[in-house]
This record gives sequence, C-alpha cells and structure tokens, in this order.
Amino acid sequence: MKKSFVFILLTALLGVTLFAVDKPAPGKPAPPHRGPQMWQIFARLDDESRQELIRLQQENPEEYRKKLHDYVEKFRSEEKSHRELLQGIVEQYKNSESDAEKAALRAKLEAEIGKKFDQDVELHRRHVESLKRRAEKLGAEVERRAENREKIISTITESLLSGKKLFPGCPCPAEKCVAPAGSGK
Repeated sequence: MKKSFVFILLTALLGVTLFAVDKPAPGKPAPPHRGPQMWQIFARLDDESRQELIRLQQENPEEYRKKLHDYVEKFRSEEKSHRELLQGIVEQYKNSESDAEKAALRAKLEAEIGKKFDQDVELHRRHVESLKRRAEKLGAEVERRAENREKIISTITESLLSGKKLFPGCPCPAEKCVAPAGSGK
C-alpha cells in the first residue's frame, strides 16, 4: 500500500506518466494521446534543433518524422531513467534502518524531485510565453481584419457575385472556393 502510494505521489508530482506508456500488444492499436505533446518536445530542444526540425518538416517530411521519433525516444528514456532513480532512492530509504541514512536519502529524494519540478516549471513557462506570443500575433491579425472589414466584405461579395475565385492562386475549382453566380448555393 505504501509503495503504491509513494509511486502514485511521485507520478503525480512529476508528471512522468507522460512518457511511461508501454507499447500496445501486437495487433492492437495504440491508445490515443500517447507520449509527449508536440509543444513539450519543441520546448525541450535548443533553438538550433528546433529550427532544424521546422526546416525538415517542410523539406523532408520522412526525415522529420524519423528525427521527431528519435527525440521522443530520447525523452522517454530520460524520463524512465529519472523514474528508476527515484524508485531506487525510495527502496534504499525503505531498507535503511539508520535515521541518519533515512534523513540523507530523504534529502536526496527531495533534491531530485525539486530538480525535476524546476525543469517542468521552466518548460511550462516557456510554453506559456510561446502561447502569449502566438496570441499577440492572432490578436493583431483580428485587429487588422476588423480595420479592413469593409474591403474584405466587398471582396467576398464581388467574388460570390462574379463566380470568380476569391483566391486566384487556389488550386481548387472555382465552385469549391465560392458559389458561382446563379447557382443558388
């Protein structure tokens, strides 16, 4: 009971279950939401690696998937090693009979948990900052569109009435982009 409680507490504190998903049995589909989310992978990378992944995503999707898979496996391995380290300290604590040794192991466990906690907080701070930057850009786009309201409405109206594509470079047929005049769509 105590062992389960300690493991559950560690898991809850550290969020390590994110990477701790076992592979599904052969022939069974993988459960949804496996592994780290994309933002977590990108947030852990240095700027150079992040830019490399972005470039590969556009230029070489197969290499991008391979490299992304490698990063996921690396992060899962790191999480597993950390989990095993914590479990080892907990086992040593449980097997210790000396109060002094227990105190030292408890301090070591707290230090390891604190280090991981601080890393996670920093990861989340970077993600929040990224979301703020994205929200600012989206807010600016909304304001720009609001300022150009009349022009945008006029352009869409003209496109619908004339049957011409709203976006001339769009590869889809005109009837998919806008409703041609007289079509009743």
